[in-house]
Amino acid sequence: MFRIADILELKLFGAFSRGVPNEERVIMQAWEHSPVELGRFFLSIGWGSPGGDGAAPFNDYFLWLGEMVLQPKQWVVVMTGPGKPTTYGMPDGEPPMMVMHWNRANVLFASENVVPILLHADQIAVKESPQQLLLGNAGKPG
Repeated sequence: MFRIADILELKLFGAFSRGVPNEERVIMQAWEHSPVELGRFFLSIGWGSPGGDGAAPFNDYFLWLGEMVLQPKQWVVVMTGPGKPTTYGMPDGEPPMMVMHWNRANVLFASENVVPILLHADQIAVKESPQQLLLGNAGKPG
């Protein structure tokens, strides 16, 4: 297992109501000092390390959190089952709680060893078109 920098913009509190259909969820909260662009984040699951300080991600369990901006201290709840996104008003002028759904047919966190993993994407590669590959160095400076 390798170690990378911690995510500071979004706090991951963990999985709750583990193994309970239609109640199982992951809870997160935006950092308190500035808005957070959710489009740079993915939620995954993996096998937690015995010390609780890391996890090895499973294949095929990724959820892009979408093109939304969270206000400081705004809560995000990801239900693992099916449903439609919604928001709920919060007391005392707090930003509304955002609820989204992973739309998985089965629960994900029935085992205590399976943990949510929050990933931050700061770079991405998208395939090159065949025309770019055929041209080789044509059109490149230098």
